[in-house]
Amino acid sequence: MSALGQDLIRTNGDLIQVNYERVKLTSMQSRTRYYGTRLTPFEKVGLKQGGGHNLPGEIMAGLDKNFGSEAIEERISQTLQKYRIDPASQEGFDGVNFDTFLRNGLIHAIGDQNLKVYHCPIPSLKSYTVASAGGRVHLAAYGGNEQSMRMVLGMGEDLNGQDPWCRTPLHIAAENN
Repeated sequence: MSALGQDLIRTNGDLIQVNYERVKLTSMQSRTRYYGTRLTPFEKVGLKQGGGHNLPGEIMAGLDKNFGSEAIEERISQTLQKYRIDPASQEGFDGVNFDTFLRNGLIHAIGDQNLKVYHCPIPSLKSYTVASAGGRVHLAAYGGNEQSMRMVLGMGEDLNGQDPWCRTPLHIAAENN
């Protein structure tokens, strides 16, 4: 809504002159910035792209739409074992666990707290988290911004590179744009 409001201000309230492509792009960029803040704790300790692993992306990709705390704990354990990582030993970080995901907004309780059923609160947050496992070119494809894509390709990123689930940037773009 913010992106639409900004374009309405730009056009002095003339809905006919609103550039819907600009609104879509601005909205996607805003969501991408917000989603990045949800992953900041993982980046700080090298458990995201910079460290070669995107733990949140790999963990989220293995979860159903709705899941119990046991399912996420199991996915976390499997992913940590896969990379032989002991994040609890990371200085300034309290570990990758159920509480970390809950506290950083990657998962949210559904309905009654006693039911112990969780989900990713925003489906596109899960898509973003999973897309970020592929690297900068996959995130650029997720964002749908041609300028960003040209920039990361200019930095030597592989347009045909695959994420851990064998998806190329084209797959990501088709799913999200």
